[in-house]
Amino acid sequence: MTFFNAYHKDRMVITSIIVILLLQPLAVYPQEFTDTISKQVLYHLDPVYGVDQRLVSGPVYNRTLPGSVLGNPYFIDEGWKAGSVKFKDLTFENLNLKYDIEVNRIVLLFTNANSSKMQIALDNKAIVSLIIDGRQLVPFPGHGVTDTIRFCEEIVGGELSYLVLRSKILGLQSGMGNRGYYYKEYMTQWLHNDSLLVPFRSKRYIYKLYPEHKQEMKQFMRSAKIYPYPWRMDDRAALIRFCNTLLTGN
Repeated sequence: MTFFNAYHKDRMVITSIIVILLLQPLAVYPQEFTDTISKQVLYHLDPVYGVDQRLVSGPVYNRTLPGSVLGNPYFIDEGWKAGSVKFKDLTFENLNLKYDIEVNRIVLLFTNANSSKMQIALDNKAIVSLIIDGRQLVPFPGHGVTDTIRFCEEIVGGELSYLVLRSKILGLQSGMGNRGYYYKEYMTQWLHNDSLLVPFRSKRYIYKLYPEHKQEMKQFMRSAKIYPYPWRMDDRAALIRFCNTLLTGN
């Protein structure tokens, strides 16, 4: 399955989540990214994080969203969230974070040595996992047409993981006399273990993966009144947790 970043344009045509939007740029969306961090920026970072390149190795992020657009391009919402970022050998705690899922940037906010706010987009390739507002994000194990690392929400971890991948695109709404831009969110749900990644369309996919535990899972759903439909994500999470107890014996 492929996933594409949406770009700001004057006219938009939305056909499906895998269609590239070919549009002209919107002047109301100033957006700047620099490829490297300048020495001056690193100087201001020094009192904050000790110029630790594991955390501040990405580009400077600067994006202003106009109030005329409905919605936002972020995971959860546009507010800064408390969180942490885990790298291979170190975890940074007590951070202010956002995830811009439209342009696929994890953004860090901090106050520099001059008491002004700065935003740095982190290097996706170096991140093992992160937590934003208590929700765990991990690199999505599947890729689109490029090797760009995207992040998905890990609803349940373990031998069998339940993952939710979100994307947002900028659409043009019209009708009822209204015409303007808005963000539409798309969501896909996945099952992942060491050997495969499959869409989580129904409980039958779990039965196919672990047919030896089918009857136990059916009994659990009946007794706990679990109905793992796509829109009942809590029930799906409960089923996956039970499945993992069967797989691990715990």
